[in-house]
Amino acid sequence: MATCLPSHRWSQAQPFPPLPLHPQCLNLAFLLADVWLSFLPSIYLVFLIILFEGLLGGAAYVNTFYNIAQETTDKHREFAMAAACISDTLGISLSGILALPLHDFLCHLS
Repeated sequence: MATCLPSHRWSQAQPFPPLPLHPQCLNLAFLLADVWLSFLPSIYLVFLIILFEGLLGGAAYVNTFYNIAQETTDKHREFAMAAACISDTLGISLSGILALPLHDFLCHLS
């Protein structure tokens, strides 16, 4: 059975996930630590970290579509790109829904 999406080559060939994931996880840990400990002296540093996070997210997004364009056949490429767009939209929507109770929880910590 032919698949429309690229195979999980990175999990088979490489022992680690794609590179943009690691700095994003470090940003998450750093900002959560700042929520609990309040060690950043200025909100502008948080803005710079958020800008960096946006650049990493954009790089991951572009990398996904580049891999789809390179690894899928012409017959399946349109479906693969549509599936990636829908999954991205669902991920953003779910994170927005989860952000509401998480915001209240984090506000009670500080």
